[in-house]
Amino acid sequence: MKLDHLDSSVRSGRAYGRTHQSPPLTLSRLRILDGAVDTDAETASYLHNLIAGEALFHLSAINVVITGLMRNLAVAAMTNMTESERDTVAESTDDQFWALLMGDPETSVLATELRRDPGAWIVEQLQPGADHSPDLPAGHFCFQINRLYLDTPLVNGHRMLQPATFAPQLPQAPVRYVIRPNHVSLRAR
Repeated sequence: MKLDHLDSSVRSGRAYGRTHQSPPLTLSRLRILDGAVDTDAETASYLHNLIAGEALFHLSAINVVITGLMRNLAVAAMTNMTESERDTVAESTDDQFWALLMGDPETSVLATELRRDPGAWIVEQLQPGADHSPDLPAGHFCFQINRLYLDTPLVNGHRMLQPATFAPQLPQAPVRYVIRPNHVSLRAR
């Protein structure tokens, strides 16, 4: 485990109520050894739970919908932009980016639907080995998670657990999804 993944796991864990100890206490039990996080067995076990929780969140339907549709919207909005325009978008705030998406005729309908009701989508996980770019009807989108960040801390200088040991419920990446509208919810407006 490197520091950036530690930071992500602890911040996300705190934001979503998965932490059971204060971050300063956790940090006091860590060392850096050759660029990797090193700790005692008890703290490593605690961090394993945070790592698995973060991975499960990334695989959750709401995260797949938001990430997958926002990625699709960003690509659609920026495809015909100049490099300078893309640089401006890269520096925009969330509100400015939403305004761009809502104002672009190519993205406004999907952006409006997503912003109005992010739960109005159905996520289907494709079977491993399935065609990762199936022919989809309009309004359906493919999304793929290429990697789950499951790097574990060292315990007194040694790697103790592999992800399959502490998070056996997690699928092997890549994980592919189809995101489709729940027409009942979207038409009920």
